[in-house]
Amino acid sequence: MSPSCYFLTIFSSILLGIGVADEVCYGDLGCFNNDLQCHRLSFPPMAPDIMNVQFHLYTHVNPVNFTIIDRNVPESLTSTYFNPHLKTVVLIHGWTDTAGGWTNRVRDALLQRESVNIVAVDWTIGAGQLIYPRSCQNARVSGKEVALFLKFIHDITGASYSNMHLIGHSLGAHVAGYAGEAQPGIGRITGSDAAGPGYTVFDRRCRLDQTDADFVDAIHTDGEFLGAGMHRAYAHMDFYPNGGKDQPGCRTIFLDSGCSHARSLHLFIESILSDGCRFKAYPCRNFSEFQAGNCTECGQLGCPEMGYYADRYINRARGKFYLSTNADSPYCIS
Repeated sequence: MSPSCYFLTIFSSILLGIGVADEVCYGDLGCFNNDLQCHRLSFPPMAPDIMNVQFHLYTHVNPVNFTIIDRNVPESLTSTYFNPHLKTVVLIHGWTDTAGGWTNRVRDALLQRESVNIVAVDWTIGAGQLIYPRSCQNARVSGKEVALFLKFIHDITGASYSNMHLIGHSLGAHVAGYAGEAQPGIGRITGSDAAGPGYTVFDRRCRLDQTDADFVDAIHTDGEFLGAGMHRAYAHMDFYPNGGKDQPGCRTIFLDSGCSHARSLHLFIESILSDGCRFKAYPCRNFSEFQAGNCTECGQLGCPEMGYYADRYINRARGKFYLSTNADSPYCIS
């Protein structure tokens, strides 16, 4: 989200005011209310039959052409190449985005490295509302859809919740948070520069936080004032490349046009494919101390790797971690 979109968020919030309805119920998704302040703007969310959230399955057998799984039709799952013994990675796009952009790049990188089930969540209609608070509302419904989908594959195939990894970018990170809140036991959620506008000042029930999965890691790349990302720490491991605000190679004389916001995805993809260089990150109180050279030791927390392999350090590393990257690919500094 560009800074201009941030201003659109504030302006539309004033226009829309507080929703007049107190609660809406959508079948097996349950009911949604506006009791929390964060859920009042543009209430209620769109109905699920209008949003038409879809789940696109990719495997090593069908790495390019997806199969649509309908959580209400068991045959749509049992007739596919879904393997319940493998990890299931769920990719969730953000505001005004769609499945098929960065989700395809992550898909290709993962399938190049290991055998996994990959599900791209397409919530284009709900995410595509030009008035940002409407899409924030729709993220709640999409999160419930994802939660019921995970329960569906668990119930039908026996796939373990602990072997599921949700990766959400921007507003998609909060969709993942709502899903994890609705379905306990999810193994991991990665927040790729989780959306900041509309989420930064509210409590954890409004956004992704570390209670939404057994392990939550976050990559912060556009957390500056008026940036699209959230700078505050919310995960078990919060990674701040280059301080988590402006990314090298992005800042122009005016705005970075979403470059810093998208950088979290580029870093994550490189972390999957890199054979030698790892995104080693150092525990530190803030970026100023890191820049001053005061955080060169790993200490008791250890120095985890930012990105896909952060879970290798799940039992010993917690807190905020800082690192520097290059301005262009390859981003990792050896």
